Amino acid sequence: WHEENNRGIRTKFSDDLLWLPYMVIQYILHTGDYRILDVKTPYLRGAELAACEKERYDLYLPTDVEESIYEHCKRAINRACNFGDISADEQDSDVYCNFGRNGLPKIGIGDWNDGFSNIGPEGKGESVWLGFFLYQILKEFALIANYKNECDIGVQYEKIAEKLKESLNTKAWDGRWFKRAFADNGDVYLFSSGYGRTATSSEDLKKVTGILPSSVMRIKKGATDFDPDYFVNLEEIGNNKPMFRCWHIDQNNFLLQLYKDGVEGMFDGQDADVSELAIFNAEEKTITTVTGLPADLAGFSGTPYGENGAAYIAVTVTSGEKPAFYKIDINTAEASKALTVDAESISAVGKLKVRK
Repeated sequence: WHEENNRGIRTKFSDDLLWLPYMVIQYILHTGDYRILDVKTPYLRGAELAACEKERYDLYLPTDVEESIYEHCKRAINRACNFGDISADEQDSDVYCNFGRNGLPKIGIGDWNDGFSNIGPEGKGESVWLGFFLYQILKEFALIANYKNECDIGVQYEKIAEKLKESLNTKAWDGRWFKRAFADNGDVYLFSSGYGRTATSSEDLKKVTGILPSSVMRIKKGATDFDPDYFVNLEEIGNNKPMFRCWHIDQNNFLLQLYKDGVEGMFDGQDADVSELAIFNAEEKTITTVTGLPADLAGFSGTPYGENGAAYIAVTVTSGEKPAFYKIDINTAEASKALTVDAESISAVGKLKVRK
């Protein structure tokens, strides 16, 4: 948000609107000052995002409508609970919320993890992380509602929190780990880097040295167990190079950042060479190494952005030249320089739409 010109970005990220109540909760917990709840501030005026829009950078001017910070927080929480269309039956129900098919909040175009920007653009994907975040806010803000003598709101938030808790523990828990998210089509892909191989066995710390490679498993839409017919050993199909991290780009395609020196490189910690990229097609179970990156590559910055069959990632080099965005064709895995930026570094990449 640019205060000096009243411009900012409106998005369909699911977590954005919840940071206001979260910060108000934290402020009260640390200061004991409840007066912040009564401070009045105006709403801003701006056009809704179109169905085809993920985000838009625009001018947002104050309206004549002012309400207390407390009311602003309630509106934010209610919108998070009612993300999407609400049926008449749901509006009249005892627990008024509209989560996804697994009882979890809709992820929109992403949550705290920007790499999940293509998980739920159709409005069906769900976020496990957001479920935990919203649960904590509901529990804490229910107490604030009681303080404001709106006990009915407090009871309602408590009921939604308990419903959310049940979904997190039954739908998001796989028996060993919590899942990360559910995609629009309902399939869940779980990536493991195989970091267990770098752990040292210790009786005191109860550590166990791992042996499993970087791999991917899947839970099919509607299923509660792993797909027994789906397991991908990423190292076996990717020149024995473990995965450092990954990002969902488009449909079944993921961009992987790999340890260039193999398993041995995992033991180098922050000094590890993770300068290799590859495209992983989860449906076809193939890995294609990205070509076309600069020979004097120093590293990558921030989270890549995916759109229309391409990934865009910020690249820095050792020669001292300015950083640049590279475009990677997910079908060919070929990278080409798209834009040089007059800056020392780049922290993130995204696409903005400006209304004039």
